[in-house]
Amino acid sequence: MKVDLHTIDGLPSLLTPQETAGVLRISLSGIYRLVDQRELRFYKIRRSLRFDKKDVLEYLNYQCVKSVKEM
Repeated sequence: MKVDLHTIDGLPSLLTPQETAGVLRISLSGIYRLVDQRELRFYKIRRSLRFDKKDVLEYLNYQCVKSVKEM
């Protein structure tokens, strides 16, 4: 399935590690590091990892650094 990673709306509710890496613009090993450190919520379905689109967006918003004007 080819997805447009520039828009989160076109993605399915549960993302694969590869799709999640594309959304966050980090490497696949970076995704597995976040999983190992329990920094990003995930679902384990049998032996596969899946990430809820809402959790990925929440993680991304949490990583946002506020500007001086926002403080």
